[in-house]
Amino acid sequence: MNQIQSRQIGLLALVCLLFVVGCSFDPFGTPPPDVTTSPSRQQIQYCRDVMYIDPELVLKPLGYYYEHGFQDDQIAFKFIATTDQIENIFDVDFVPPAELVARKSNSGLDRDIGEKWWDVQTKTLVGGNFTVPPPGSQGTRALNVGIADNGDSTFTVYAYWFET
Repeated sequence: MNQIQSRQIGLLALVCLLFVVGCSFDPFGTPPPDVTTSPSRQQIQYCRDVMYIDPELVLKPLGYYYEHGFQDDQIAFKFIATTDQIENIFDVDFVPPAELVARKSNSGLDRDIGEKWWDVQTKTLVGGNFTVPPPGSQGTRALNVGIADNGDSTFTVYAYWFET
């Protein structure tokens, strides 16, 4: 091996090391996710705002997961919606009821957030994947929805929102 090849191998090893360290390096110290089965009024209101949940809907939160991303945040929110009409859950301008379909899979909701209450993999849901604007801002965000009819004038709703 000549001197040029040694330098190339050394440079390649350095680049690989920097890549590995760089992928796990968080210069801003991103905090751990906020996780609770009893979200605060502010957390619920934030979900209502960014997920376009009907402001008049009576809901009972079952789980809240908010992950502060280095650049992109994500929220998983599970709740019971007290209504007998699926079109009363979300703002129909952003989550059109006609676009809620029986899902062959829970694609978009199948993120493993590590919480028992986020049990979408065991459910048969209707839902869809939507693009919504961030309130008071430009751009788009993803909103993936899954809904199960409980048969008692309530629905269990899984909503997963993330910055795109």
